[in-house]
Amino acid sequence: MPIPASHMARLAPTVHGGRAALPDEQTAVLDFSVCLNAYGPSPVVREAMATCAVDEYPDPTARAARRAAADSWRCDAEWLMMGAGSAELLHAICRAYLAPGRRAVVLRPCFGEYERAALLAGASVHGVHDVATMVEWLAHDVHVAFVATPESPSGRSMSRGALETLANACRAHDVLLVIDQAYDAFTPAPLGTPIFPDRAHVVHLRSMTKEHALAGVRVAFAHGHPGVLAQIEAARVPWASSQLAQAAAQALFSPEARAHARETVQRLRADSLQLELALRRQGVAVSASDTHYRLIGCRNATDAQGALLRHERVLVRDCTSFGLPRHIRVAARLPHENASLLRAMCAQAAHFQTGHD
Repeated sequence: MPIPASHMARLAPTVHGGRAALPDEQTAVLDFSVCLNAYGPSPVVREAMATCAVDEYPDPTARAARRAAADSWRCDAEWLMMGAGSAELLHAICRAYLAPGRRAVVLRPCFGEYERAALLAGASVHGVHDVATMVEWLAHDVHVAFVATPESPSGRSMSRGALETLANACRAHDVLLVIDQAYDAFTPAPLGTPIFPDRAHVVHLRSMTKEHALAGVRVAFAHGHPGVLAQIEAARVPWASSQLAQAAAQALFSPEARAHARETVQRLRADSLQLELALRRQGVAVSASDTHYRLIGCRNATDAQGALLRHERVLVRDCTSFGLPRHIRVAARLPHENASLLRAMCAQAAHFQTGHD
């Protein structure tokens, strides 16, 4: 067997939510493990994808999609880059700014691809659990810092003040700060993209997958200084954003698609609150969240996920990979589906009788 690069030994298997990783016989389940807009994409976006020219190569720089995003977010299109989902952009950032002998710092618990992308670039990774500690670590030869607001899996948002503190500290230590805003639209008071429109040391990531229900299409944007984006672009594979994705991206910034996303996300937030209240009435420990997904306490996350899947055909996110072996995460879906989740958790109550948090 050929011998892989030495840093590959540090990589754990990739763990994400969704039905795709399940055996074929188990895919017909209700999926609460992914944090998407359960009301689906706008008809305008569906129509744009149905009529796009898939027999042509895509624009390698996605100019039309970037212009649409820039008009919506009131920023310069030269400060935007389109990617095949936030994960693709994360890996490109790490290839451009990390290497063996360099270090990244991540605010945990967090999306596993931050650490995975850094390790694949050959860098070392240090995890911290609060902003103050992250600021202290920036002086220890750190090159890239990763944070998310709202965080996953907790759903809690960072304050603008905390983000400002980090941004200023990163500038002082010449560190690239990556702010992942995948779930910003689901919060009661979205910060918007970009939070810091003119910071050369900050890259904002904005997945469009979540609020527009486009998980299978892979649409995301990075906002950053053109000089920084040029380095990231040089580290990417060509034609990363497909014709289909670019057609969807242009359409999702239309007034009709934006209204659809805004209205359905508001509805989903209300649905998630009702789900939380119903779970609490059953005696389930549910953590507060600024989004439509919640952390739920349990005796053992892997056992709870397995029981719900085997006996109730309900899929939830085992949070062991986040370092939370006594929590699962659920994202609200449509009201009748949320009712099914409640029935399923009631049937498997022995896994969740942990009291209120």
